[in-house]
Amino acid sequence: MRFERSFVVDAPPDRVLGILTDVERWPTWNRTTRRVEALDGGQPRVGARYRLEVMGTRTAVWTISRLDDRGFEWKSNVGGVRTVAGHDVAPEGAGTRVQLWLEQTGWPMKVLGFYVRRVANRNLDIEMTSLAREASKAAG
Repeated sequence: MRFERSFVVDAPPDRVLGILTDVERWPTWNRTTRRVEALDGGQPRVGARYRLEVMGTRTAVWTISRLDDRGFEWKSNVGGVRTVAGHDVAPEGAGTRVQLWLEQTGWPMKVLGFYVRRVANRNLDIEMTSLAREASKAAG
């Protein structure tokens, strides 16, 4: 299953990317993220791991698999559900186009699909609104 949101925020791409890659601060602006623990130090880099408690999901360890000036991707595997999530930015007009997405696979998705779909869509909507607010606040 793939879930995705694409939206424009009124802030430059480097500012939005800075907010997204400062994973340890997510609980201060994003109410879906309850707690973050950097397991390999605080600097984001490929291979860095973070333990996240996210609303409506099981606590998971996420490992960054891509980090560049366009954004980052990370992966987790909990209870047989493999998840890859991306946070991408690109200039658009005077602001930034943000794409938040996640793909989930694994046998439990056949059983949990309805619940996962509801939680993923709700969380992406909250994250989209929260990120837009945080980026605009910081830019203003």
